[in-house]
Amino acid sequence: LNRNQYDVAERHMHRCLANLRRFRIEGEDKSTSIFEALGLYVNLRMSQGDLSGAVTFAEEAYNLVVDAYDPVHPQVQEAAGWLINCLIEQGDYPNAERFSEQTYSNLRDVKNGMDQEGEQVAECAYNLADVIFRQDDGDLIKAEGLARESLRIRTRLHCSHSVGSSCILLARLLKKQGEFGDETKELFER
Repeated sequence: LNRNQYDVAERHMHRCLANLRRFRIEGEDKSTSIFEALGLYVNLRMSQGDLSGAVTFAEEAYNLVVDAYDPVHPQVQEAAGWLINCLIEQGDYPNAERFSEQTYSNLRDVKNGMDQEGEQVAECAYNLADVIFRQDDGDLIKAEGLARESLRIRTRLHCSHSVGSSCILLARLLKKQGEFGDETKELFER
């Protein structure tokens, strides 16, 4: 998109968000509509390279749904993912790790009723491991354990693309720790 197209999209999204906030719809319908509009704003800002703007809208989306729903609600998980991705792109790894850790803890809390062997848990473990890996002073042992958990779950679920991502991350973690053995080689080849 060129600058003019971004400006037009910006005006349309601004009007959409303003109208949604004024409409007399209430409850989950209103939250969902505003949430979806904020998600579009996050994508627009990211595509413009405006990372701080993307973080602002991602935080607003997260705060909207975290107040309205319980921590494992799909929209809370989606908003957390947007925020974590924005923070990673911005290079704010400590905050990305904090949100990833919080999201992972919510999913791992058995009283929330989440399938502990499901893709959501595997994805969250992968994301947390990835954030830790990206930091110069990250806890690589913790990241390795999370990557192994992600790989174990995804292998059991037979998610071929996701298994590949988990393999590569685990191999990169092992390599960063100086472990160049057969397991690392096998993971890179998988």
